[in-house]
Amino acid sequence: ARQNLTQGIMSVFRGCVTEYPGIIVDHFIPSNCQRGRAFFLSHCHKDHMTGLDSHNLLLALSGKGLHLYCSEVTQGLISEDPEFVHIVPYLRSLSVEEPVNIKLNPLRDEKATHVTVTLLPAGHCPGSVMFLFQGDNETSSITSRGNRQSY
Repeated sequence: ARQNLTQGIMSVFRGCVTEYPGIIVDHFIPSNCQRGRAFFLSHCHKDHMTGLDSHNLLLALSGKGLHLYCSEVTQGLISEDPEFVHIVPYLRSLSVEEPVNIKLNPLRDEKATHVTVTLLPAGHCPGSVMFLFQGDNETSSITSRGNRQSY
């Protein structure tokens, strides 16, 4: 019975962090690529890499001057896979447990904003992390292996 409770969890999370519009995690479908202001990959499992090989993501990264943030291990794995060679120049690894301030491009009439991101070890597989997002409004959001949990 417990297995039934956890099946389909990834399908609930659509990649958008509600508290921070434009932050996209683990779900790089066309609509997310269009609204993306920063992209994050929690680990290298296919269900979290939807659209990672797409032309839409490449256009968002190159056209908007954005990056795809991940752990050092995940960056190494992606960099070695010929399927993803086109996004390697846009990968940026972040160190675990070291907060980093990331500038988000403006939305419509707002000015550019910043968010502090801290990678937390997830222990799910090599390179897997959770993302702790913190902003000026003191709102925090943690993504856990692609399944959003807010605190």
